[in-house]
Amino acid sequence: MTASSPIAERLSRMIRIPTVADRGPEPFEQFVALLEELYPKVHASLERERITDRGLLFRWRGASEKDPLVLMAHYDVVPANADEWDEDPFGGRIDDGWVHGRGALDDKGPLLVILEAVEALLAEGFTPARDVYLSFGGNEETYGDAARTIAENLDNAGIRPWLVLDEGGAVVDAPLPFTRGRAAMIGVGEKGLVTLRLTASSDPGHASAPHGQSAIDRLARAVRRLSSRVFRPRAPLAITRMLQILADRAVGPARPLYGLLARSRILTGLVFAALGGEPAALVRTTIAATLQDGGSAANVLPATASVTFNLRLIPGETVESAA
Repeated sequence: MTASSPIAERLSRMIRIPTVADRGPEPFEQFVALLEELYPKVHASLERERITDRGLLFRWRGASEKDPLVLMAHYDVVPANADEWDEDPFGGRIDDGWVHGRGALDDKGPLLVILEAVEALLAEGFTPARDVYLSFGGNEETYGDAARTIAENLDNAGIRPWLVLDEGGAVVDAPLPFTRGRAAMIGVGEKGLVTLRLTASSDPGHASAPHGQSAIDRLARAVRRLSSRVFRPRAPLAITRMLQILADRAVGPARPLYGLLARSRILTGLVFAALGGEPAALVRTTIAATLQDGGSAANVLPATASVTFNLRLIPGETVESAA
């Protein structure tokens, strides 16, 4: 993709529309209208249905009654504080072939790729072997109901997809240290999501004469104890299979090391957990404190305080076992 690429220009225009939940409905309607402008063949040849106020479902009829393919993406983005960016997050600047801005990767870029492919295939007169559905949601980042309602509608119509592809990894250079070449990182599993709120109580009072542990003290102690280390690391089969494939492209001592890890899910879990960060998140359920609330004044000890935890459950873990 070069700076003058029409594809880059189209992605830039998508980014310039701030489809953020707190901006109201207008940007989302502008985005839907932009898709109609940028992809006329898609809108002329495919059946489009608006499902909820933020869901778009396109049906591309295929040559058979085989179970369909579903391609998914979302066009809403999380908020972006301009003060925390080096440039306008909704500027869509194109520099040396790169498009900059909120949503370039998550998830307007993948949405664009789907539509570019379908538009080009339609121009060639291509007909897919089976029906293809394009399922686009505008409230994924806020846990909205667009994607869920689309799935329910398909299920109620007796449609059982042959394959569903949603956002996932990327094509990266050297996916592991000491490996050569590029690799497409395809997500074949997804972590579950749990949100927990922990509340503590204590006797209120004045901050000039603290007595015992306050509600905030108790929560602070709980937060220190509730780290991801409380969950046992274990490598999913997909991780060891990835290591086996990439071992053949590794150099030096990394080749036998990756081969060894590929043969032991227990050892892989321990090693990745010790590395911390993203490697550790691949092999265990994670927990992180994300919100806190409590107190009414700077000089008053609160009677109650709370903290919210975000848990991402590794495949095989359940809400009951994690909580």
